[in-house]
Amino acid sequence: MCRIRMRPTSCLSISWPVLALLLVIGLAGCGGGSGGSQPPPPPTPDFSLAVTPTSETLNAGSSVSVSLLANPVNGFASQVTIQFSGVPGGVSVSPTNVTLTPGTPRQLTLSAVATAPSANATVTFTGTSGSLTHTANLALTVNGTSNGVPIRTRYVRTDATTEYSLWVNQHWMLYHAATGRYFVTDPSSNQIIVFDAASQTVIARIGVPGAFGLDDTPDHSTLYVGPQVGDVYAVDPVAMAVTQRYIASQIGPYGFAASQVLVLADGQIALI
Repeated sequence: MCRIRMRPTSCLSISWPVLALLLVIGLAGCGGGSGGSQPPPPPTPDFSLAVTPTSETLNAGSSVSVSLLANPVNGFASQVTIQFSGVPGGVSVSPTNVTLTPGTPRQLTLSAVATAPSANATVTFTGTSGSLTHTANLALTVNGTSNGVPIRTRYVRTDATTEYSLWVNQHWMLYHAATGRYFVTDPSSNQIIVFDAASQTVIARIGVPGAFGLDDTPDHSTLYVGPQVGDVYAVDPVAMAVTQRYIASQIGPYGFAASQVLVLADGQIALI
């Protein structure tokens, strides 16, 4: 309630327009009237979606992990359902069904099969909660294969002790496509070292005295090894074991000490 005190007209003469103006000013100063503004509505709960890191490189036959997070905004507390798009061929994302709790990151794994082709892709993660939808993008580079052979050379060491620069040997390393394995001879340690192309690790060591040159048969069923001692060895590339030894003194009518073995197109063997 606002009161306006007016002096009696006997003491002060005020015209009617002036009195009306004073009444209006008095009511405005006291907050009179019924047209006050309403408070603004509260902000709408929402979320933002983020992936960490935002770019990743994936090699064929391997996997990488990324973190996906729904950041709550204005008190958002609902679950967020995730979908994937733009995943290149030969690559999978796990788990396939993902639901995020706001503020709690979730690890996702991207895996590439050993035969995945090379690709540069943008993987989009789409988060949905009711009518709200937000996305986060991952720039993915896949270092794939060509005809089953890794494009990028990652083998920088074989643990071989022989300095091949001092020897004329063009057949000391062989890729066996049927098994996805590399076979590397090392005469100084008397063995053949076997690498798995997918895991890029040493998986076997085959004992062959003075192992030097080797070659593959046309049907890829046998590897022949010519060691420095002259004997010839047959190796099963699947079992990764010696299956037969041909003693040098018993090769041909007079014996023949071969250091290299070359397999011809018809399956016959040329000894050098």
